[in-house]
Amino acid sequence: MILQQNSRSRRTFVGRILVGCVALVTVVTGLGAAPAAASVDSAAPVVLPASNGSSPANIYGFLVRTKDGRTLSYTYENPADAPTVDPEAVIGFCYFGAGNISYNGRFNWSTFHSCSGNYGLVTHQSRMLRSSWSGYRAYNDWSSRGPTAYAAWTYYWSMYCKGGGTYDYKGSVRIYASGIGYWSGVAASNNSVRQACGV
Repeated sequence: MILQQNSRSRRTFVGRILVGCVALVTVVTGLGAAPAAASVDSAAPVVLPASNGSSPANIYGFLVRTKDGRTLSYTYENPADAPTVDPEAVIGFCYFGAGNISYNGRFNWSTFHSCSGNYGLVTHQSRMLRSSWSGYRAYNDWSSRGPTAYAAWTYYWSMYCKGGGTYDYKGSVRIYASGIGYWSGVAASNNSVRQACGV
């Protein structure tokens, strides 16, 4: 069972967000090749790659609902690939992600979002992932926090080690924004922690 620690509002996360809905700028280095940057504007169709929720390597996420009724989720590794947004083309959107995981007798990580427009109420779901021969897989069931109406928010998560075989572990997150009406893809921590925690 995940023990949720305290939560607090944040005005910024992993760099700066221009609240005017223009761009996400971060100071984190990407993990590898990622799709070309996407944009959402009133003059062009929105084409965003589907997220891979089965074995997430992507540390950032984006969830958007356009004024023409499309709802899209997109995850990416490199901050340079963050979609830019034309506020005239969307109803609401959220950037989100999972913070680095650490271990001090238990696993600790954070999840965060920053939203704009008519995003509604935002719920976070988080769970820990563990390595396997076929990629990362769920270590436990989803645990939920929220919903919150705050545009920018961070939740802190903690989980005790169950003991057993040695694997690499990551935190992960997906969000639901009621104004967008859709669950996002899954984003995961940029790092991993190797421990003998089994499962």
